[in-house]
Amino acid sequence: MAAGVDVGPVRQITVVVGRAGGGKWHVPAKASGWRSHCRYAEHLPGSPLALLDVCEQVCRHCARVVSVEPGEEALWRAAAEVVVADGRVRRLEEQEAGPRSWEGYAGVLWEAARHHDADVRGRLEP
Repeated sequence: MAAGVDVGPVRQITVVVGRAGGGKWHVPAKASGWRSHCRYAEHLPGSPLALLDVCEQVCRHCARVVSVEPGEEALWRAAAEVVVADGRVRRLEEQEAGPRSWEGYAGVLWEAARHHDADVRGRLEP
């Protein structure tokens, strides 16, 4: 995220996960075998950890059942949108100013979150 952004509230979002050994994190499951969301999560003990610390290491089967409080989920989704928007702006800034084309123009419009961004509109003016 951008410098100067307080990520303290995002770091306070916790999820209960566990792992056997040093592999991926799993959301503990009470169901057995095929009823569980993940075969490695069955009867796995879990403990609360910061979602920000483990989010990229959660198994793909368990990622869909990660549960956080509704208010925290809204904060998490907003933070994710900020990260996506920051990536868009960085890609636009890294593009060379070379010759303009209709294809390039269309690409910039697509990346501009439906051209509501004032910086992008400013770049399209010249």
